[in-house]
Parts: sequence; C-alpha cells; structure tokens
Amino acid sequence: MADDPTPEPSADPTPDENPDLGEKGEKALAAMKEQVKTLKVEARKAKELESEVAKLREANASEAEKALEAAKAEGDQGARTELGSQLTSLRVELAVLKSEDTKKLADPDDLLVNVNVDDITDGNGHVDPKALASAIDDLLARKPHLAANAKRVPQVPGGPRQPGAPDPGPGKNRISAYFAGAE
Repeated sequence: MADDPTPEPSADPTPDENPDLGEKGEKALAAMKEQVKTLKVEARKAKELESEVAKLREANASEAEKALEAAKAEGDQGARTELGSQLTSLRVELAVLKSEDTKKLADPDDLLVNVNVDDITDGNGHVDPKALASAIDDLLARKPHLAANAKRVPQVPGGPRQPGAPDPGPGKNRISAYFAGAE
C-alpha cells in the first residue's frame, strides 16, 4: 500500500534462493504472502469506509452539533491567537530590556506604554531592532521629558529658591516663608 510507511522488501525470496524451506515451507510462505496482500486490501477498504462514515456524520449532524463543532474550532483559534499575542508581548518586553537604545529612556516601561507593539514587530511577532530604535527616537522626539538625561526640575513647595535666598529651615519657619512668598 502506498500509505504504508514500512518499506517493502525489494525481492521476494524464491524457492531457488531458499532451498532450506522445502515444499511445505514454500507453500506456507506463498500463503503468508497472500494473507499480507489480503490484509493490505482490507486496510485500504477500512480507511475508505472511515472517511465515508466521517462524511455521513458531518452530513447528518444536527445544527446544534455543527454549531458545537464550529464553536470548538473557533475556541481553538481564539486560544491560539491569545497565546500568540502573549508571546509577542513577551518578545517585545525582552527586546526592550536587551536593547541598548532603551538606555536613552529614563524608564523602559515608558516605551511599552507609549508605542504600539505592531509598529515594532513583524507579522510573526518578532521584534525588529531597527523599528525598535526608530520608535524610541520618535518617542523621545514627541516626549523629551522621558529621556534618561532630561533635566528634572525638583518640585519644591513655593517654587525653586532664588539665588542667594537664605534657607528658611525646617518646620514652622519653612511654612511661614512659603506663605509669605505667596502674597
């Protein structure tokens, strides 16, 4: 049979090749070969019947059974899609952490929040390093305050101190100086 993965012997032993078999052995060997041929034919017929049964089951299935099969297939596809999405997210996070370009950002998580994952991945969910670097540069152009070397202005009550202004000290004096400057 063509579907049988086991290789066929190249040549059947003939009486001339096996003189030890004798007349009874040759008859038994011929009978066994005939049985093998018969079994192969029966196996082929069984496969054909199985496919026919599957077709009949599909044709005779009720609408509820068809809907159930469709829902199972859709659920499987949904699960594959969800796993693919999670895998892509993990790949992006790993690429962001490994990338030298993320050192330009004060917090690499800012990239994950502000950039669309589809912009930095190919169709298979693998991260494109050039697209990642470009996305980081674009993000820093739009939001320079996210840069690692961005000058941060400390948030001090009453604003930044004036050069040469004395330090009011802790506690009540600081609060009094704060409200005195607000007037």
